[in-house]
Amino acid sequence: MMKSQQHNRLVLLFIFSLLCLNLSSLCFARTWRVPSECPTLKAGCDSASYGDTVLVAPGIYERNTEPETWWLLKPGVSMVSEAGPEVTFIEICNISLAVGVNEEGVRFSGFTVRYGSGPDCEVPPVANYGVWCTATDAVIENCFIEGFYVGILMEVPSLQWWKPVFRNNHIRGCSRGISLEGVMDSGRPYLEGNVITECFDGVFVIDSSPNLAGNIVTHCIEAGLYYAGHCGGNCKRNVIANNDSYGVLILSADPPLAVPDFNGGLMPADANDFYGNGSYDIKYPYSDEGGVMAKWNWWGSDCPDFSDKVSGRVYYEPWTDSSHTLRMDTEACENATKPSTWSEIKALFR
Repeated sequence: MMKSQQHNRLVLLFIFSLLCLNLSSLCFARTWRVPSECPTLKAGCDSASYGDTVLVAPGIYERNTEPETWWLLKPGVSMVSEAGPEVTFIEICNISLAVGVNEEGVRFSGFTVRYGSGPDCEVPPVANYGVWCTATDAVIENCFIEGFYVGILMEVPSLQWWKPVFRNNHIRGCSRGISLEGVMDSGRPYLEGNVITECFDGVFVIDSSPNLAGNIVTHCIEAGLYYAGHCGGNCKRNVIANNDSYGVLILSADPPLAVPDFNGGLMPADANDFYGNGSYDIKYPYSDEGGVMAKWNWWGSDCPDFSDKVSGRVYYEPWTDSSHTLRMDTEACENATKPSTWSEIKALFR
């Protein structure tokens, strides 16, 4: 009996110690302000430790060839802008990478990331990157990223379900808006609420299986979503619209074992919207085996028939009521307004 009581006390003491450690880490977490406390982003990152936040005031922060301008976020550290991406800029000049997210538990939020335009900046390198993520537990959110070869790149396997998270970013004018290469297992990473426009390919996926939810991919030159290699994952509540050639282009290397799923589900709120894409809403050239599931979506080319907008073996059953979509208009299909410019899109969506 005494041994049992002693054992229970030891267990309780161990749990209490863990709680104290967690509480102490929360209590001692602090905010490092740039530039009022730390003069540069590097100084803020060097000062921060696990659980801390580097809070960045409005301004233009440059990364160039000088070593002292390079900064690296430590594990568990957040870098957050104080006033949002409209007034807080990270610019690179004469280098190929703006932001590297390499450690676990990092959060990067609220910046405009771009290549500099000053007289000292040479022509951007052929391959340059806005954010390069090699962490499997990270959040990149609320950023404007524009004018890079790749806006956000991830090319390492993720061991965590639905992570990392890329959400509520606006990515514009990149060769690839978001590029996922070799991430592999299903549901990794998770893309939510991003607006990707005027890129060559909006989301470029090779040997990866991301989940996409609530994204808007529009006005891209080749494809809104481009899949190649061994790909999977699922797509719900996305708008894939007004891309020049393809809404979705699937060039899977091993059908039918590896193809993404576009089923909208039995609830209209889960449906994807496809409309206004140039050649096809979905092209899947492997028509002799397998197939792509794309049931219960809304197809703008229902006006009057969308069968000529699907190529290959694609299984579909459209929702006929457009009022469930992310679009603001609920008019009858033949009278529905379809935005054609970026300003119109921003006015219609969220």
